[in-house]
Amino acid sequence: MMRRAIGWAVFGIGIAAVGLWGSMMSAPQIQAKVHLAAKTALAQIAGDQSVALSVSGRDIAVSGLATNVGGRAELDRVLMAVHGRRVLRNTAADLPIAKPYVLTAQKQAGGLAQGLVAQGVVPNEAARAQLSPLLGAAAQGLTLAAGAPEDWAANAVAGLGALSLLQSGKLTVEGQAVILVGEVVTAADLAAVDRALHPVKMLVKDIAVLDDGLPVSYTLTYSAKEGARLNGKLPFGVTPESFATALGLPRIEGDAKTALIREMGDMRYLSAWAAVLPQIEILSAEIGAGQSRVRATLNAGADVAAVTLALQKGGFLVDIAAAQLPPPKSEAASETPILDQVLPAVSSLGFDLNVAGCQGASDTLLAQTTIIFLPNLAELDASAQQVLTDLAAIARDCAGADLRAEIGGHTDTSGDAAENLALSARRAETVRAALIAAGVRAANLSAKGFGASLPISENETKEGRVKNRRTTVVWRD
Repeated sequence: MMRRAIGWAVFGIGIAAVGLWGSMMSAPQIQAKVHLAAKTALAQIAGDQSVALSVSGRDIAVSGLATNVGGRAELDRVLMAVHGRRVLRNTAADLPIAKPYVLTAQKQAGGLAQGLVAQGVVPNEAARAQLSPLLGAAAQGLTLAAGAPEDWAANAVAGLGALSLLQSGKLTVEGQAVILVGEVVTAADLAAVDRALHPVKMLVKDIAVLDDGLPVSYTLTYSAKEGARLNGKLPFGVTPESFATALGLPRIEGDAKTALIREMGDMRYLSAWAAVLPQIEILSAEIGAGQSRVRATLNAGADVAAVTLALQKGGFLVDIAAAQLPPPKSEAASETPILDQVLPAVSSLGFDLNVAGCQGASDTLLAQTTIIFLPNLAELDASAQQVLTDLAAIARDCAGADLRAEIGGHTDTSGDAAENLALSARRAETVRAALIAAGVRAANLSAKGFGASLPISENETKEGRVKNRRTTVVWRD
């Protein structure tokens, strides 16, 4: 009997030991199962990225920020339902609620989407990850806050996608409303913005279209006395300033605008026109998608063939009118004509085509007006155009009579003598080049700088120095 009782006792102890061993061996597996179930529950509410989860045995603990919808209470709900859980300790804090719930982003003109400036709130890290491809580094500066309405993240993604299509603009996502203000280049760009905003239900949009979509078409008018005027729509990349520079003009008036779409235009004709512009009194050009046309009235003595050829560059139809010359003076027939009388040739401008006549005409012109240069440069001032036009008319006739002219550049004594001499030579060469461009034969013109060596007035006064800064023309056989 005694032995039977002892046997049953030993058997009971064995069974208890096996049970204890089995319990100890299954505890890690139980903990792993509880941990996986808790993690899966958090993933369903997008909360596992912002809270810290730990499991000890069958006890669950969470801490940190509850960024999921529903906050800390939602964490309680899903974790209390974890199978095998024994104790839940939830110390997570709810996010502050933002009212109103606002995100703003701005794009500067010419900026990239990755260069957007943004500020405001975002509901959770999952939403931040959605916005990052559109906002770039700016997404990291958004503040986590609760209170986002339904579809907020989808509205923000649509709004930022539309903002990236603008030239410049500002986006505001406030509650369920999306407000977009800015500029696009073309109507096609505006249509793309509308497609990006299609999912948004509450939308306020104010977007300007910068380019009117019309083809390039512009007009140019020019007068030797009044200058040039440019109106209409210029090709992409061409500005009124670059147009004036290419034409050799210091400035150009008018209301011309530059196309914003890449509709290129062949502007090479301008360099050809610039070379003959000094021979033109009046010019009017119409440039467009169809046949372009130019009409011009030339100065007296202009090279009609050369001007016509230059104006045809770029495929222009050209209509040339020569300047009306005054009729030759009629002289009464002598009652007693002198046999073998030789009369000097006369310029169309009324002076004798000899050294004395050409010198007198040039001196008279240069005494009445001055060829003005930009300060300390060999570049002509805009006011020099008319006097050069008049001087070219004289020089063409005189050179046509096989006379030769030396263009002289002169300065006052201000500054370094060597620099003044070099400057005067460059200015003389500039005048020579302008006369050649106006149709005067190059072989009949030379240029020389004299610096301050040949003054015609005192250099001690301002008035005297102005007189000494001059251009001279000396004619010879």
